[in-house]
Order: sequence, then structure tokens, then C-alpha cells
Amino acid sequence: VGVPWKGAAKVDGVPWPVRDDETLWLPAGAHTVETAPPAAGPRLLHLTADLKSARLVDAATVEFTYQSQSRTNALLDRKARRVQIDGEDAPLSLLLPRGQHVVSVTVE
Repeated sequence: VGVPWKGAAKVDGVPWPVRDDETLWLPAGAHTVETAPPAAGPRLLHLTADLKSARLVDAATVEFTYQSQSRTNALLDRKARRVQIDGEDAPLSLLLPRGQHVVSVTVE
């Protein structure tokens, strides 16, 4: 679900990394959204799958869970330095496998 939004946000009380400059992207379900101070961590700008969850691990790493019936693409606001899918190192391309997976991306 996309909510028109500008700037940083907290979703359910935690900094939310899934947004572009115009839209805050949320997983299905009821959520509380509030403004937040700017966050230093990476942002997930676009995902061609069903987003299940997301969080900032630290100032350089975002983690998200998705589900998709086919291969999917993710786009971050910065170049990936390391990608892990389900805890295993993966190519930096962010072309992700079908199914349900946990992805951790560390950026430059």
C-alpha cells in the first residue's frame, strides 16, 4: 500500500526505510504512521513484490521480508555493497528469487 508522504516517518513506532520522495510504502494490515526526524540509513525505494516487513539495522543496512510468485527487483537509494538473502551472500544486482525471503542490504 502506498501512502502519499514526504520526509522521514515512523511506522508502528520505529523508523521506516521503505519510501521514495513522494510515497511511504507499507505492508498489508493496520499501521500507525507518524513523522520522524531524518534517518541516516538507506531507503528501499521500490520493490516488485509483496512487502511483509522492513527495518533499519543500522546507518548502512536495511532488512526487509517479501513474498513473490516470480523473481522480483528491489531498488535502494544507494549502491549496494553487500546483499544477503536468508543469511547467505547474494549478487549485488538486487534481482531477487521468487518465494518468501529475508533480504539484508548494506550500502556504501
